[in-house]
This record gives sequence, structure tokens and C-alpha cells, in this order.
Amino acid sequence: MFLTPVDRCDQTTSDEPPEVSNHGPSTSVVPEVLFEEARQRRRRRWMAGGTLAAAAFFAATLILGNGGGAGRGSVPHADPSGAGSGASAGHVSDPRLFPGAPPSETFYTGPGSTCALAPRSRYLPPWSGCVTARIADVLGNGREDLVLTYSRLAHTSVGTQPATRDHGHRVKLFRAERAMLRLVLPDGRMLTTPISYTLQASTAAKPMVERVPAAAIVGVAHIGATRGEQILLRVQQISSGSTAIVYTPYRGGLVSAGALLAYGGDSGAQAGFQCVAGNPPRLVAHLYALLHGIRILHGITIYGRWRETSITYAWRGPRLAQISSDTRTSLLAPSDTIGAACLAPHSL
Repeated sequence: MFLTPVDRCDQTTSDEPPEVSNHGPSTSVVPEVLFEEARQRRRRRWMAGGTLAAAAFFAATLILGNGGGAGRGSVPHADPSGAGSGASAGHVSDPRLFPGAPPSETFYTGPGSTCALAPRSRYLPPWSGCVTARIADVLGNGREDLVLTYSRLAHTSVGTQPATRDHGHRVKLFRAERAMLRLVLPDGRMLTTPISYTLQASTAAKPMVERVPAAAIVGVAHIGATRGEQILLRVQQISSGSTAIVYTPYRGGLVSAGALLAYGGDSGAQAGFQCVAGNPPRLVAHLYALLHGIRILHGITIYGRWRETSITYAWRGPRLAQISSDTRTSLLAPSDTIGAACLAPHSL
């Protein structure tokens, strides 16, 4: 039984059932020259395991909450500093705004995350690690705020790591226990919330709250229906893709949008999402599963017949509510990125 995300919109959620539209198969034509070149290389460049990889990633994405992917009009992978890392330390660009602000660190946000103890900072509690930082006008009032993610670390070391760009000497590693999101305002006030998401096996089952051990800032941009900007966080990464959630400042707190979003992928399954302006603004997630385990390679681009599932969410207050879903089969080269509008400040 698959797990799906609970979108508890409270008073902002409509009681109307989501509209579902189903489209017949559509075909996008790939230039014949690409097919001809690919046919000449096919015998030596076939890669095994496409069907299994697609099934595994498709199941994992459903379990994590029907996350989707980005179609056309997107930008390359939005993982800050590349896969398996936190945000770049350069994101805190002006130390005069928040003197002593901690730099971003490089760490893994998947299961069993471990990090070194972060240097002491007025903006972090003791025994913090797995830090990423960004300066942005999150509240939308024209003043820069400091956005932080950090993890509460266990007090027992689980090993050491050699010197890195974050630490110039060998350091002890500690297990990440609970990820936190903190917004520091220019007047020194702080808004802090634990990072988590909710899963539900069925409508009759009790919702399950999943605590996130480590998270990293992917982007900060105005993509929602409320004033200010939304904070996009990576909360999970596995070999076949990553998972993200969105938080919004709302009524004096930080509120999760409620939807889990997938991006990235492998040879058999890919995913991403894009943000669309409108009234209300929308977020469209796409999931691509390779059919029959057959693909035609041209350079590094994977062509083939894919099953594309698109899920459309609309912003209702600080939450994302699913309003439609459709599935089609297409001959295409799928995208596994985050749309540019989801990352650019003040984009919508």
C-alpha cells in the first residue's frame, strides 16, 4: 500500500474533490537523424535494469508523497553545491547584515546523515551541525532576513572525517537527529520550527509525521499566494533522486506547504517540478517512468517512450492543494530539474 502526503489546509483548503483529467497518448517527434545515430550505437550502449530502476523510483516517489518533476523551461539541477551537499557558503554574502552568521556546510541529507559540530554562533543553539544559510527578504518587507537550516546532533561521536573545505583539520562526526528551520529577522527576533512532513497510508489510516534528520536550502523565491518568499528545502536524497518540501512565513510562524516534491532521477525514472504564475499561483510536478526498459541514447540525452504523470497544485494560503492529475505516454527526453521560476527571487 502506497503512502500519500496529507495536505491539511485547515480553513484554506477547499472541500471540492480534485479535478482529474486523462489524456490519450501523445507523441513528440525526435529528429530522424538522432534515431539513426543512436541505432548505430545501440548494440553496445544498451543499459540493463531500466524497468527495475523505474519501478523502484516510481514506488519511492509515491511513498514520499506523489512528488513530481519539471517539464520544459527548467534549469539544471538545483542542488546547492552539487549532489549530496548543502548550500554554498557564499550564499551569506554580506557579513555586515548578520555578523557572525554561520557558513553553509557540505553534508548528505539522506538516511544516517552525520555532520561535524558547527562553530559557536549567536544564531545557533549548542550541539548544532549540518548548517546551510541564505540571506533573502523572506517576509517581503524590503529588509533582508537570515535563513538557516541546522540539525540537532547526538552527543556521541560516530567517527571522524579528514580535513575538508569546511574544516581545515580532521573533525569528529555526530549523527543528525532533528533538522530545524530558523528565520532570523534584522531586529534579532527568531522564528524556529522543526522540519517534518506528514504521510498517510489511506484515508482511514492515522497520519504519520516523519521527522527530517538533516535538510539543506535549495532556493528562496516568491512562488506562493502569500506575501514574502517561500523556502525550498531538500529533505531526502537517494541514488535515484531527491525530495524537497516548501516552507512559508505565515502569521508569525513557518508553515509547511504540505506537498512532497521529487527531482532528479536515473536511467529508468526521472522527476522535477516547475512554478507557474497565476491566480492562484500553481506548482506543476512531473514524474517520468521509462516503459519496457528500452531507451535510445544520443550523447548524454536519453530518448524513449515514457509514462509522464503530471500533478498540479494550487496555492491556498501557505499550503499546496492538489487540483488535478493526468497521465500520458510520450516519446521524449524527460527533464529532471527544478524550474527556473521556483528558484529566482521575486519570480512571480
